[in-house]
Amino acid sequence: MVFKDFAQLITKYVKDNVPILVNDAVVKSELSILEKVQPVILSQEQLNGVISDLKVQIQQIQAIERATPAKGQRGPRGESIVGPRGNDGLDGNSIIDIKFDQRGHLIITTTEKTYDLGLLRIKTGGGGGSSNGDSNFTYSNTLPMPTTVGGWSAGSTFSNISLNELWTTLLYAYPFPIFSLFTIGSITTLIEVGNVIAAGNYNANWLIDNPQMLANNSIDINYITGSIQLANNLPDSPPQSIILPIISFNVPTPVIFRISAMDTTSNTFSRDFIVNFVSKIYVGESLLTSLTETDIKDLRIRELAETIDGSYDLLAGGYKWFCYPVTMGIRTEFKDLDTNYGVAMNTVEIVSVTNDYGITEDYYCYRTFNILGGAISIGVSS
Repeated sequence: MVFKDFAQLITKYVKDNVPILVNDAVVKSELSILEKVQPVILSQEQLNGVISDLKVQIQQIQAIERATPAKGQRGPRGESIVGPRGNDGLDGNSIIDIKFDQRGHLIITTTEKTYDLGLLRIKTGGGGGSSNGDSNFTYSNTLPMPTTVGGWSAGSTFSNISLNELWTTLLYAYPFPIFSLFTIGSITTLIEVGNVIAAGNYNANWLIDNPQMLANNSIDINYITGSIQLANNLPDSPPQSIILPIISFNVPTPVIFRISAMDTTSNTFSRDFIVNFVSKIYVGESLLTSLTETDIKDLRIRELAETIDGSYDLLAGGYKWFCYPVTMGIRTEFKDLDTNYGVAMNTVEIVSVTNDYGITEDYYCYRTFNILGGAISIGVSS
């Protein structure tokens, strides 16, 4: 099977007579039949047809090559004279193997050399594909592996695994690196609205699990919310000093810091450190039927929170009060967690509350309809 045959076999599966791209290294005089053109997108069915026909022709060629070459015609009979043996035919440059490598490149091995024919892209048909019809090669198999191979242990199954992950785990047996920890100084994850993260130097600390395939000096740290790069090209040697600008928000806001790095297959992995600027909620017991701002701040439970939803252990005596910012929304369910029965609540009140940093917000305040003489655990939800 010569390369002319190969080219014809490939192009017969390509619409509009568009040939397949080959690498510069392949485009040589000995392969003049193959032209350097733009990549073609083959359907999965077309690609399977190409590979199937190629393998059939390879088997046919190999069968021919194994056959005993025919001898030349014997010369005329004479006295102890045997006619000269005919010349054997010249061996052709036959294809002996075809496969895709871990990059998705089509690799053709011949009796003379190996050729890299570049990346073939698959066109997906039907629903679920991207709008332009392109997708990466993936591998799926619900049958558990019978034995351990490389980094894939016995019992592993596959669902849309990328070739990068499939081959890397198979060949290197290392898990991919991941960040298991990322913090910045002593900054807490909840800060009251109006408060400030002071500008200055902070130690960024992190931990990478499975660092064997971490690319050297590939760690970056970014303040995502403020679109500021804080550090780049760091080694894996925490802690590292970074400089933060002054950060403050007067309304509930998530502040995102992100650490990212690259593995040795050029994939990026990351972890976020999120600081939420939030308001306080106030929960507790009181004999008062209506509360002022001062009364609200005197309730027993005072804490920073992203939501009022949750469970609360309340003491015996008095009405049970729940006060929280109106930005958290109306709540309709207050349940006795011991009985799962609803707890009757009075009509909601709205009271303005100013925090220690001068930020004023409207608060919803709910109280039980009746004074409850015993202790109770109440769950709150929308």
